[in-house]
Amino acid sequence: MKQLYLEIFEYEQVLSVPLETFVVLFVLRYLKKCLKIVLVKSKKNESRFHVPSDVLDKYQIIFCEDKSLSFEMKNCILPAICVGENFYVTGLCAVLRRILKFNSGNDVSAISQKLLGFRGGCLTACAEVSLWTRFCEIDLLITTKQLLSTSSKKFHLPSDLLRLEKHLATPVRTHNIYKRRQHLAKEMKKLKRNEKKEKFPNLPNWLREESTLTCLKLTENGDQTVDDLIKQLSLNENFDENPAASNMFRNDYLPQLTHIYAEGTDMTLADIIFYPCIHHILVSLENKIEEMKLEIPLILRWYKLMKFDVNITSAMTDLSMQMDLLSDFLINDDFTFINYAQSSESLQENRDKNATQDPHRSSFTRQTEIDDIFEKIQRSNIEVISSSHPQKKVALDWTALPDVVHPSYGELPNSRILRKCQQVENLVSAILEIAHQGNIIVDFCSGGGHLGIVLAYLLPRCQIIMIDNKEESAARAYNRVQALGLTNAVLYQSNLDYFSGHFDIGTSLHACGVATDLVIQRCLDERAAFVVCPCCYGAVKDNHIITYPRSEKFNAAGISYQDYLVLSHSADQTHVNDPKTKQGKRCMELIDTDRLVQTTKYGYKSTLCTLIPSTCTPKNNLLIGLPQILSNVID
Repeated sequence: MKQLYLEIFEYEQVLSVPLETFVVLFVLRYLKKCLKIVLVKSKKNESRFHVPSDVLDKYQIIFCEDKSLSFEMKNCILPAICVGENFYVTGLCAVLRRILKFNSGNDVSAISQKLLGFRGGCLTACAEVSLWTRFCEIDLLITTKQLLSTSSKKFHLPSDLLRLEKHLATPVRTHNIYKRRQHLAKEMKKLKRNEKKEKFPNLPNWLREESTLTCLKLTENGDQTVDDLIKQLSLNENFDENPAASNMFRNDYLPQLTHIYAEGTDMTLADIIFYPCIHHILVSLENKIEEMKLEIPLILRWYKLMKFDVNITSAMTDLSMQMDLLSDFLINDDFTFINYAQSSESLQENRDKNATQDPHRSSFTRQTEIDDIFEKIQRSNIEVISSSHPQKKVALDWTALPDVVHPSYGELPNSRILRKCQQVENLVSAILEIAHQGNIIVDFCSGGGHLGIVLAYLLPRCQIIMIDNKEESAARAYNRVQALGLTNAVLYQSNLDYFSGHFDIGTSLHACGVATDLVIQRCLDERAAFVVCPCCYGAVKDNHIITYPRSEKFNAAGISYQDYLVLSHSADQTHVNDPKTKQGKRCMELIDTDRLVQTTKYGYKSTLCTLIPSTCTPKNNLLIGLPQILSNVID
């Protein structure tokens, strides 16, 4: 049976919980979902949120001390869900997405499907690569906790709140933007004719009109624009038949979509996560409503709109949230809209707010830029840390293994199977060289389990942990593990930040961009050996955990963050028969050398080698690092 694990502080007449648990309970009450819940008592010293204890009366509850958790669950940062034997989901966004998909039947309910967004893609990306997921899962929660824990009486709106305000002021980006703009233009035409004026008779005027228009703004101001739009609609009823007229109509006359909800014109899971956080922030700043009307009018409008959702008010009642918040303001429809052009960055900008350098790179790289970087490296006497593969023979006898162990059972296209087998063989042979009985080995970014399942089968006395953020990939690997009956394999659908367990060896096969550095850093923190094959060098970028360059040696050489982005972009130019393949390979080696040089300050003996055969993938570097104690034993 599926079990939801939630962290709590106290359980008396009032339930005292961390913000993450409060958000999960709010979503549960919004969806009216009933699950088996395990409450895990914690002694953390952080902001506490209180809800009535009877809010859990409809749930099957189990109480548990932290020390009583299973080894596998102790590896999770709560909230977490056990969805099957040795299969866990952890991380706020992943857990809430999974809750949305829980249903009595096989189909996801209509409301859950809507909240999951287009093709179910809402908040699927991990926080290290998605500013939006990071904002929902980390930034806004931290801001809420900090604001409620401060005793300062000085009015100050958190920068993250201003970032959200600017986001709401930007045009909507959606998969079917033109069709939506066309549809809403027709709605405006009907509104002009007073055909839809009473569509929402029970709502206030401001909300009725905004709901009818779905919070549209015209690209120009004034009634004349509306009249022009209607005229164009009447002249172009079949404008799709004329591409030129269609383009003109779209560019010059269609109204611009603006945000009514966090991700556009439809409510998604992000709105439900935001709501309790924004509510607590507004409660703490309630006496500063006039200032907030000037600073965050769009957030206040969003908050007002959300309160008209009956499920929102029901969840607020269940959790004893202050219902009369901003009651005077809710009657007052006066808004002052300001220009956000110079305000805090938008969440749609693909950059990290803490980056000291501009992380945007040009769409192409000039050869002079590469030459200048090579010259800096040469002047600093930086040499590539290279060696040969530790095993002269890496091939596995796949015929001696069960069929399900073979990568072909991971739903790979036939054109990739041979190369995937060769890649797996290289990493497996290197790991077999250093693994010992009883070791815990973690396959990060494990995908469909191509590497982890081979390790679990060949090393039955080791525990193999597979971690992947993608639900479909983790489920595919779990099905293969179940088919093989492997008892030494555990799977986590999780961002690696939410795996807190100890391990002895960390590995990853083609973890994209910054993920490779996150894996290496986790291994360094755990004093674990690592065997990693990087990929997607051009996807590296600063985030809240990793900064570039990685090593002091590269920083001392004058390699700037912008230089590093140029270098990493060039490292992806390694395709077969590409005139820049040789240069791209050198850039790959320099990036990986920077990674390995950084490990030496942790006392690691690290080396860089090439996969055998090198043609099994253009991204064919293999990085192996051993803690000094382990390397001395092997030597």
